Amino acid sequence: MKNAEFQNYSVTDGSGLETEIDALFQLMPDGREEAALRLGALHRKRQIRDADTLLRLALAYSWLDLSLRNVVAWAAQQNLVRLADVSLLERLQKAVPLLAWLLMRLLQTKLKPPAVPKLPYRVRLIDATVISEPGSKGTDWRVHMQMDLSDQSIGALQVTDSEGGECFTRFSVQQNDLLVGDRAYATRASICHVVDAGGHVLVRFAWQNLPFLTRSGVPFDLIAHLSTLSAEGQSAEWEVRTAPTQDYPSVPGRIIAVRKSAQQAEAARRTALKNARKKGHTPDARTLHTCDYLLLFTTAPAEDIDTAALLGLYRYRWQIECGFKRMKSLLCLDELRAKEDALCQAYLYGKLIGAILTDRVSGPWSAFSPSDECDYATSDLAVASAPDDLVDTQSSIVGIAPLSRVAEWSKVQSIPIRRHSAPKSPETVGRNT
Repeated sequence: MKNAEFQNYSVTDGSGLETEIDALFQLMPDGREEAALRLGALHRKRQIRDADTLLRLALAYSWLDLSLRNVVAWAAQQNLVRLADVSLLERLQKAVPLLAWLLMRLLQTKLKPPAVPKLPYRVRLIDATVISEPGSKGTDWRVHMQMDLSDQSIGALQVTDSEGGECFTRFSVQQNDLLVGDRAYATRASICHVVDAGGHVLVRFAWQNLPFLTRSGVPFDLIAHLSTLSAEGQSAEWEVRTAPTQDYPSVPGRIIAVRKSAQQAEAARRTALKNARKKGHTPDARTLHTCDYLLLFTTAPAEDIDTAALLGLYRYRWQIECGFKRMKSLLCLDELRAKEDALCQAYLYGKLIGAILTDRVSGPWSAFSPSDECDYATSDLAVASAPDDLVDTQSSIVGIAPLSRVAEWSKVQSIPIRRHSAPKSPETVGRNT
């Protein structure tokens, strides 16, 4: 291919981009070449002759947010490969199975984190975030993530389309795991999946989505029990079991309820009324009444962890929310530029592979404590007395930033996150790249 085909494109500091990608490749698992051949990513080796070259191009497009034209220009400047942007598009579409395999291998080779002290559980935070394609006003993709609380590292990832709902069944469960999730995970299917594997759940729930029985089998009147909590901050717990269905048996557990402050309750009611107006119906009086309370359900026995510790533990679920916020603000995960399904998947997998690799690079740095104060991530589960700003200052998901910015992370952590977009070159405007 003639050099004239590349003369209209330019990439400044191409050597810096190569340094970024070289640092990531030091942590790549073995077997990449064999997997590329087996999965059809290297069906023909006319231009891209090995798996590492293909992966470098994929990371330049996704992780470094270069357009297809800028990727081929960078590759030519580095004497990596010469090809047209259309050819690169086709190769990236065929590379999706390889990228998915690589993400799976990275997660499989991750070291198991230690259990949180004073608890016989491995605490795992579960959540998902939505990604929209250019011009879309709805949900096109979901990224499902599991974070291990003990070291706040990424434990599992999954990419689905808009039909892929949030459920614990997406994740494998081991004996004595404690999975923490929001209302979306408070379903019989999720709870039974975890309990059948020997784990426990801690989920927030809505009164209408998860019916309960007393331990003797009588329907549990949640509204009547909540009415006994009159003071702000007052809490209570009741032993219950989930109502069985044809597909899912009854599961014993505990309901934990806390009365919110007046301001928190009013904000929750405004949200409930707003959602009801959007759907064109009047909210149930019980929905407005339960806005006064935080409602949790757990299968963890009281002798293992008490109410105060569980309430504090649930606050740590915000860590995974912060992880997604950082992925979107620093990694630009939600700035999906492609519209074709295979290219969307290649972009998202490349972003997540980079997130996993830099999470491992930054892990030892984020574990370093600049003072002799208690490390909340590994101490005696001081969740009940943990400060509110802990969710922003203790997260080691910091590794999602590109390597050249990891050294600045201490500054980033102490200031509000500012959103920035990846630079777009003029030739990419209006293109499906």
